[in-house]
Amino acid sequence: MEATENRITSKLSEEFSARLDSSPAHEKLYAVVLLELRRERSRSHRQSSCQRDEAVGALRENCKRVLVDLDEILATCGGRRIDEIVSALGTVSIEATPAGIRKIALLQDVKTVFEDQKLSLIA
Repeated sequence: MEATENRITSKLSEEFSARLDSSPAHEKLYAVVLLELRRERSRSHRQSSCQRDEAVGALRENCKRVLVDLDEILATCGGRRIDEIVSALGTVSIEATPAGIRKIALLQDVKTVFEDQKLSLIA
């Protein structure tokens, strides 16, 4: 049990974890899941547009298995994936219950999960 808690704690900030603890079990929260990427070593020269497109395509192909696991968890907790595809940075936005977010944080190929917050300009 302690090992599981440590894995979750390392993937969620203290603030987000506290928000999950204080949220009603049925409340849906927005989060961004950062996937653990396994990339080839970058080349020392600048990549062409075509090479960058190929790299993003390979990244998305490698993430398909993780998305299947993610979608299963979201289906069981009544959540949903907001982004259809993984971003070039390896992120995907979701909507899920606190329990669903904690289960997602347990996935091996998830690097971190952070709360999706609205940005606003400081006046």
